[in-house]
Amino acid sequence: MEKQSGFWFLTVGLLAVLNSALAEVRYVAVGGNVDLRPPFTGVITNILWKHNGNLLAEWAKGEADLTYFIPFQGHTTLDITSGRLEVRNMNITHTGLYTVDINNKVQDQRYDVKVIEEVPKPSIIIKPLTCSSASTNCTLTCGEETKKAEPVTYSWKRDNEEWLQSMKEKDMLIIKTEIAYVKTFTCRMKNPVSEKESEPKDNPLFSEKEPDDPNSGSVAIIVSVIVTLVVVAAGAVAYFKRATIMKLYNRFRSGNVTQSGNGNPPADNPNSGTEAGNTDALLHKKPDGDANPA
Repeated sequence: MEKQSGFWFLTVGLLAVLNSALAEVRYVAVGGNVDLRPPFTGVITNILWKHNGNLLAEWAKGEADLTYFIPFQGHTTLDITSGRLEVRNMNITHTGLYTVDINNKVQDQRYDVKVIEEVPKPSIIIKPLTCSSASTNCTLTCGEETKKAEPVTYSWKRDNEEWLQSMKEKDMLIIKTEIAYVKTFTCRMKNPVSEKESEPKDNPLFSEKEPDDPNSGSVAIIVSVIVTLVVVAAGAVAYFKRATIMKLYNRFRSGNVTQSGNGNPPADNPNSGTEAGNTDALLHKKPDGDANPA
């Protein structure tokens, strides 16, 4: 018996989930209205609206006057000629699955109505509190608790650029090397019934100097490696060829010393020829005593 009861409740639960999945979803803001119009074109003799399986409104021609049930009394108007149902000034208790029976027949059209709050005006929260221009990264949070306003999506904007793609997470990690040039951030919260933007928030990682090209560091490393290899190669060549280099150096040095002294041939003496002639004359001159023989 217990197993049969468990199976029954499981079946009912699965049917409820299936009905909700096939139903037309309608989002309504708290305090707003919803207008449900079943696609029925015939003459209506009796009609019964239900909310989550409970009686909402009922009318039967010649049998039952139009009656509204709690919590829809004072919020609801039913048009018995078209079957249209209007619910006004809605609150969270009006959330749920709406179904309708017309002329004792369940209609295929179902409405999954979700009454939610409008999103609040967000403010950007910076985490951690010690985040500053000296930090390498920080986290920005758009707004606080939004449980009663779900589903909510979040978007971010840098300075006056276009809005970035919306996402479900309210937190955004910012990294200094990527956004140091951005001055302000703005976030936007949006749900099916509302959207609001925050005031621009100063970027805690802002730097006046635009970050260097991420490839510049790699280029500097490559250049440094090349220079190091060239120096090492030159040193290796100098070591293994040191004898030849010393010979060349000594030869070069000797040549410089010779040219810097009196290595140039002496200039011709204009009197050298005269002096040589006088010497020859003295060698061939006869003594004075032999000039007149006895």
